[in-house]
Amino acid sequence: MMKRPELYIAIPVCILVILYQSCHTEDQISNGPIPESNISNNYLGDQACISCHLKEYKLWKTSHHALSMLPANDTTIQGDFNNASLESKGTTSAFFRDGDKFIIRTEGPAGYVEDFEIKYTFGWTPLQQFLTEIPDGRGRLQALHVAWDTDQNKWFDLYPIDTIHSSDWMHWTNGAMTWNTMCADCHSTNLRKNYSAATDAYFTTWSAINVSCEACHGPGRKHVDYVNSDSYEKKTPVKGAFMVQGKNIPPIQQIEQCATCHSRRSSLTPDYDHSGRFMDHYIPAILSDNLYYADGQILEEDYVYGSFLQSNMFQSGVKCTDCHDPHSAQLKREGNNLCLSCHSPATYNNSDHHFHPLDTESALCISCHMPGKYYMGNDFRRDHSFRVPRPDLSVNFHTPNACTGCHTDKPTEWAAEAVRNWYGPERKTHFSDKLLRGASGSEKDLISLIKDPGEPGIVRATAAFYLGNFSDEIAYQALAGSIQDRDALVRINAINGLANHPVENRIRLLSPLLSDRIRAVRVTAAIVLADAKIHQLPLRYQEAFTSARQECEAMLFHNADLNPGQFQLGQYYDRQGRDSLAIISYLKAIKQDSLFNGPRLNLARLYNKTGQNEKAIRALKDAITVEPDDPDACYSLGLVLAEEQKYNEAVIYFRESARINPENTRNYYNWGLVLHQDKKYKEAILVFKKGLLVDEGADDIRYALAITYFESGNDKDALIEAELLLTKRPENISLQNLVRNIRER
Repeated sequence: MMKRPELYIAIPVCILVILYQSCHTEDQISNGPIPESNISNNYLGDQACISCHLKEYKLWKTSHHALSMLPANDTTIQGDFNNASLESKGTTSAFFRDGDKFIIRTEGPAGYVEDFEIKYTFGWTPLQQFLTEIPDGRGRLQALHVAWDTDQNKWFDLYPIDTIHSSDWMHWTNGAMTWNTMCADCHSTNLRKNYSAATDAYFTTWSAINVSCEACHGPGRKHVDYVNSDSYEKKTPVKGAFMVQGKNIPPIQQIEQCATCHSRRSSLTPDYDHSGRFMDHYIPAILSDNLYYADGQILEEDYVYGSFLQSNMFQSGVKCTDCHDPHSAQLKREGNNLCLSCHSPATYNNSDHHFHPLDTESALCISCHMPGKYYMGNDFRRDHSFRVPRPDLSVNFHTPNACTGCHTDKPTEWAAEAVRNWYGPERKTHFSDKLLRGASGSEKDLISLIKDPGEPGIVRATAAFYLGNFSDEIAYQALAGSIQDRDALVRINAINGLANHPVENRIRLLSPLLSDRIRAVRVTAAIVLADAKIHQLPLRYQEAFTSARQECEAMLFHNADLNPGQFQLGQYYDRQGRDSLAIISYLKAIKQDSLFNGPRLNLARLYNKTGQNEKAIRALKDAITVEPDDPDACYSLGLVLAEEQKYNEAVIYFRESARINPENTRNYYNWGLVLHQDKKYKEAILVFKKGLLVDEGADDIRYALAITYFESGNDKDALIEAELLLTKRPENISLQNLVRNIRER
């Protein structure tokens, strides 16, 4: 029998990597972002700090934090608006003044050239971006696709290679460049996104336009009131009167505060109120292959935190301000002197260690242990995992290494041999070895990583994520044992790894986690239990289930203004069997990003499930138009067409899916069945044989081959295949009957 498409694509909550904020229900027309100072008086602004903290204020005033976002004027704008222009990919952008206004003339949302006023500057060096408001009443500020290079004093295109159509999500007028949800919460203080789903508009507010004192230290009202009170004079402590992030806070508390911005993460709550732990408000991204190389080195913009968690520095209790001044954000020392403030100069600052000439760039600690990449065209950022270069792993797994990152004219084998000559044939054990093998499909290495408490939590969490791809009992038991891990990120990914197991197993294992002390764990458990009914849970967990589900839905709704969030909301409804709501969410996700195929595949499955195969076929054909080499879309379209008895068309898509993904035997099975159904027995036999060449143990294909031989009159070969199967499954009644029928005929 033909199977219905199995298109459910699970996106664990932990790997949503777009930055979101909140959801609001106002339905008024937006006039753009407005300061929140007239709404909340708990945030006083940096001026309230000067009288007591002048030194810190002066250091902060010159920092990138202070310059993170500012109103556009003659003082803040560095770009050339003196009738300058930039031609890129056939479009010319012009920059000029109109009185006090700064104007860019460039391609707008409709695809033709328009004028846009610059409202704000964004960042300072090595590039400065600019924000403008799209005049559509939705309150959106958009970051332009062109930026000013402050080192070379020139305009440049942030996407110099890709041609981006005005309808594309990546176009500067669309979701990928919407300040309110992609950038704002890390460039301003006390940011409230305030998205209204009803009007698809933003009512974004802030207390300070830049990253001010209270962004890190929390709202200052209680502190200032205390300092001006008799209690302060009498040195009587008052609860809540002391700012967070003082001098002597534990390293993990400081690191997590910095991580609220310096991390790749998704939001759990509408606002960060400095309470609880980091994962009460955010879920950090793991070392997934769309963000990091398979060994954990930086690939995409990862914003330091995920790298630092991998490091021996983090494991040893080093915190951000050991290297960076907390107010100026500058390094505390220059060159190797920074590293040598902890590491012995006699051991490390000599050619016997690094084998390079002293006092050269190649002898800098960071050259070998903190290689970096350029992002956004000209912004060089260093990897904070502080790893030892491993060109030997690069040879086997094609990962980057610092040696050939500098010696670009040399092959990786040359670097690996040099390291062997210097340090001998043996390398010190590092999680990279197992993580690389695990990412390639080694179940044993993944389980070994997860169970090793000495390895970084983010590494063990990544191993749990990869282990979720295995469906055997060994993987199940390892994941089940990891849901009580001491590290919340491991618990989260172990929960996600269990998402496709039977609901009764998930209820038994995950019900206690609905009251976990960390919100991110509770929310993840609620998502993975979305298809469970409250009466199925033991009575003692039902209240926690209701509460965790409320937290989960609050997170989903406030993330629904961008396509990954809307897609996840659709999946949540999907798991609950609320098909109509799921369809609406999938359609919204497609509208938000027409090139995002995940919602189309799930939408097609729901259309098929509800008897709307013409819509399913249209959705899958759209998916193939967007991504012609998507084997899942081709395979699923073949299934739906076969169900509609459009066999000739179905064959085309099964053949294409097999071409793209020749290792998937389901392609050959269903392709052959379609040909069999159309009585094209010779062609079906050839296809089934191709499938058996891929996997000779594919018994379903062999059974279909035996039936096809039999129905085509080839009793001899039919008997060979049927008897081969019967030796493996002698108790199978269907096989017994088939062999008897062949022999009798």
